[in-house]
Amino acid sequence: MPEAIADVMRDQLLPMADIATPNPFELSWLTERKVATTWDLEAARQILRFAPEAQLITTGCALEDTTPGQIESVILAPRVSSAVSDEASPNRPAWHW
Repeated sequence: MPEAIADVMRDQLLPMADIATPNPFELSWLTERKVATTWDLEAARQILRFAPEAQLITTGCALEDTTPGQIESVILAPRVSSAVSDEASPNRPAWHW
């Protein structure tokens, strides 16, 4: 993707979004920071200046604090945060950092 388009998406469109669903790779790219833990996901939410009520939903997470052999979908919202785990499968991608 051309950098100018990525800049517009990160700096202008994401702050207006109600829901964003980047995977960990995309989130790292957008924030120019490593996403290795659920704390990093929260930091990324702050860096990207989401709207106050916006939700960040990150799927396919195999983070440092994910239970071994599992992948997670992590939902970060203003008043609720949640992680749902599932058994990792060799047929499904999982983003490892």
